[in-house]
Amino acid sequence: MDTSALPSVLSCRIQSTSEPLSKRATVNGVPPSILAKGGTAELIDENQLLLKLEFTGPLPPLPTSSGTAKNPVTVGLNYSFIVNLDRPETHPYAVIRGTDGWSIVDFSDGSYEGIVLDDLPNITVGPDTVDLILELDRLPALPKRLDPVVYVDTLNRTNQYADVDYYLEQACE
Repeated sequence: MDTSALPSVLSCRIQSTSEPLSKRATVNGVPPSILAKGGTAELIDENQLLLKLEFTGPLPPLPTSSGTAKNPVTVGLNYSFIVNLDRPETHPYAVIRGTDGWSIVDFSDGSYEGIVLDDLPNITVGPDTVDLILELDRLPALPKRLDPVVYVDTLNRTNQYADVDYYLEQACE
């Protein structure tokens, strides 16, 4: 695998053409606390990719779970990441923050649930930073050239009965 693009500085920008997941939803500007300022990508050993993102922060706390066990509803301001290891983007991985912590999910099988690759990934969240270490040897597909792009997705639900508010996606590349 070609790693000549690393280490790299990630510049973040708001994607003005973001589409909400639901046709009824509206897309809002990015909340100030989750506005990505920039980041870095570096290989810290041959199988570990460190992605560091800095936000204008402070980042919001974990969302809470409401509803029932059969129909749980996540409430609160929440963010997640889509990581593409190469350009052009061929195999994205979702890094999802739930009420119990983080997980890395591969949706390449086309299913709604995807395949959980790691339900205890190495992620450190500071007051205004997120450090994510991807264990490359645990991923099912690796690119020929490692040149990562990280997308930051944000949504908010004020209570279990409220509609979800979506925010413009951010791209850090």
